[in-house]
Amino acid sequence: MNGFTPNNNTNVIRLLLEAIRKCNKGRNRILMGAVVLCILTLTFVFGTAYGKINAEYTKNIRMDGTTASTYIEEGTKQQYEKARSLGYVRETGRRMKMGEATESGKKESICSIQVLDQTAWEKMMKPAYTGVHGTYPKKQQEIMLPVKTLKKLGIDNPKRGMKIALDVSISFFQMEKEEFELSGWYSAYTEDNGKSKAIGYVSEKKLKDWGYDIEEDSDILICQSNDMDWKDTEEKLYEDVPMKDNSQQIIATDTAKNRAVKEMTGSYGMAVVEAVVIICGIFLLVYNVMQISMSGDIRQMALLHTIGTTKKQIRKIYIRQIMRTIVPGCITGTVLSVLLLRYLIPELVGRQYLNGYGGAEELQIFRMEILLLAVAFTLLVILGASEQVIRQTVNRTCIEGMHYTEQTGRKKRHRRRNDLGKGTFNKKKEAKHRNCALWRGKTSQDTGRDLSSQSFQCSLE
Repeated sequence: MNGFTPNNNTNVIRLLLEAIRKCNKGRNRILMGAVVLCILTLTFVFGTAYGKINAEYTKNIRMDGTTASTYIEEGTKQQYEKARSLGYVRETGRRMKMGEATESGKKESICSIQVLDQTAWEKMMKPAYTGVHGTYPKKQQEIMLPVKTLKKLGIDNPKRGMKIALDVSISFFQMEKEEFELSGWYSAYTEDNGKSKAIGYVSEKKLKDWGYDIEEDSDILICQSNDMDWKDTEEKLYEDVPMKDNSQQIIATDTAKNRAVKEMTGSYGMAVVEAVVIICGIFLLVYNVMQISMSGDIRQMALLHTIGTTKKQIRKIYIRQIMRTIVPGCITGTVLSVLLLRYLIPELVGRQYLNGYGGAEELQIFRMEILLLAVAFTLLVILGASEQVIRQTVNRTCIEGMHYTEQTGRKKRHRRRNDLGKGTFNKKKEAKHRNCALWRGKTSQDTGRDLSSQSFQCSLE
């Protein structure tokens, strides 16, 4: 014999685990509900905030007709290159305003004519439109018009290549009669809010044909960083980009994203604070649910520790028990989040939201990355609390663990104080009775003496 005593406690552990599982049914239901609520709340709150901000951003750019929030009037090529190199400038583009267009032979203006470079069209103008068909003009006689302008021309079913005759006023002294080919069309919303007229776009080749160059004396469109307001942007641009003369101006506004965040939360700083408060609240919810049953869990795990279960086995057993509860909770929370945020709410809200601005096809409340982060956060909180139970179990003796309760020490001290007061009262009471007894004894003794002397005198007589 080598002196080794085998520790075959598998059957005992199995029986204890079954008993513990039945004992913890109520706790497990509460924990599962907390997991579902945590995932659903985090996904709903942050998903809704994200979707609302994006929807407001879409509304803002459609109202403005562009994603650009700043421009330099009649900028030069050097100014364009300088603005493009600045760290707080995300995108730069060029825009040349040419004049007004009227239907051939008529005087009423139907749209203004502009020329854009590729960046200005793709990054700044196109995202503000819906129903974009065709391509931006590249050939000399191509033109792109909004749907409402085409309807003014009596065209309800536009087709690419259609001939459109327009009179374009380039300046007070220059009027051009042109026959364009329709290269595309789109729906714009700036006319509806009265911010600007409808805009038709022609190619850079046509601009050169009229004697102008988009690289000189064109407006420089700028998309600055979203965390900069219009005042900071204006001041920085005046400092960093030299003006060609005193009459040149920089016009800046808050970005569409910045305005959307302010409408939703007040500012980027407040958005961070609100996010932290929500996360802390969810953390306390899940953590407190685990803390409620911690004393019982420690006693249960200490019982396993008593029969020789190792620290590694205790961790494996406890984590497995917890996972049997939180995995169904995570699945339930995930399914409810998908059904509620991806299908139900967009279906109910999307029909009414952004009415008059092209609808809310972009209203996406459900975000997979937010859901995954919510599940991961919940798991980390629960597993962290579970590790605390395991550590409390293995760091105590088996007897201490089996009798563990967080309130025991406090109750004992309270009981001792009560006993102390009670003992003092009892001592006073006992002293009082003792004094009374002594007084009675002395009185009886005196009375006996009197009676004895009287009897003695009687016997003498």
